[in-house]
Amino acid sequence: MDDGERGNQKTNDDVSAYEKETLKVERERLNLEQKKLELEESAQAITRRQVRFSLLTTLGSLLVALVSVLVSARSVSQQAEIQAKNAQISAMQQTHQAKDQFELQAANIVVNNDDPQIAYSKALALHELFPERISETWVRQFDPDKYCRPAYEDRVTFLKLATEHPVARRDLAQLWLTMYCEEQNSQFTRWLQGDLPGKK
Repeated sequence: MDDGERGNQKTNDDVSAYEKETLKVERERLNLEQKKLELEESAQAITRRQVRFSLLTTLGSLLVALVSVLVSARSVSQQAEIQAKNAQISAMQQTHQAKDQFELQAANIVVNNDDPQIAYSKALALHELFPERISETWVRQFDPDKYCRPAYEDRVTFLKLATEHPVARRDLAQLWLTMYCEEQNSQFTRWLQGDLPGKK
């Protein structure tokens, strides 16, 4: 081999060593780039997980807030319904109490006298004035024919008094008329007054 060939050989060996070294450096750079890409992908995956977690946390918070608002709205709605029902019940009770009070006042007006016929007339007058508030049934409760009729025992009592106290017969007859609204020409009233049949 001559010097020229040796020089070429050396140059070729130098080139070959240089190329090998360059290839080695390139491989290491590629390995580094690949590791860098893997790290970036890993970082992106971690970032995506964090974003998902953050999104889920936010959605969870919003869901909790929404449920809370719905529960509060339902509670307020139920309270409003209860208050409306209570107000309605209270209004009905007040109306009922006012009606009862009115009927008591009307009854007081009617019975505040000694004459059952006048009481009945007052009841009729109140019915005419307030037909929606005072019924005919209420007026009939004051019918003197219904309450002024004496019981059998009352007649017996007055009969005994009249026979035991003949002098007071006219006073007993007047008391009888006041208490029982009987007509003056009824047979018992005439007997109490001393007007016996066939005794004229």
